[in-house]
Amino acid sequence: MASHLGVDVSNVADHGPGLAFVAYPEALTLLPISPLWSILFFFMLILLGLGTQFCLLETLVTAIVDEVGNDWIIHWKTFVTLGVAVVGFLLGVPLTTQAGIYWLLLMDDYAASFSLVVISCIMCVSIMYIYGKYSACCMIISFGQPVVFRAKQHSGTKQGRVHVTFLPFRNGQGRAGL
Repeated sequence: MASHLGVDVSNVADHGPGLAFVAYPEALTLLPISPLWSILFFFMLILLGLGTQFCLLETLVTAIVDEVGNDWIIHWKTFVTLGVAVVGFLLGVPLTTQAGIYWLLLMDDYAASFSLVVISCIMCVSIMYIYGKYSACCMIISFGQPVVFRAKQHSGTKQGRVHVTFLPFRNGQGRAGL
């Protein structure tokens, strides 16, 4: 493609959305049966986007329903899902404006790069501080199983939910009792 355009290889494609929506479709036009490959490429992008949205939406709705956990929100889960989808849609509307690419690059550069590494490191240090060095290391390597889950059936619920109790080590030594 660089020889076709008459430019250096480093100037053909950059990272980010320009690669997926400019450079790659332009490369597809150079292939035989290019309309077929273009249709398949953009169909793949649509399926990837929809799959990602289903996963994100269901994860958020499940977290909300599990956190609140009363019968009202479980009964109205469809409307909670609709509300989360509408909020997600409204948060995505600025990305469709003239400045949408700048918002996308701003979020991509600052929310999904180095800050993610910093947040992950802070979480690791917090877990080590809260659980203690011995318990956290045992949990990571599954040596000694530092947590025990005790499950019991709730008799008063229609769905028959199971309540899970989290029992950490006592004083960092041995297993917690059942």
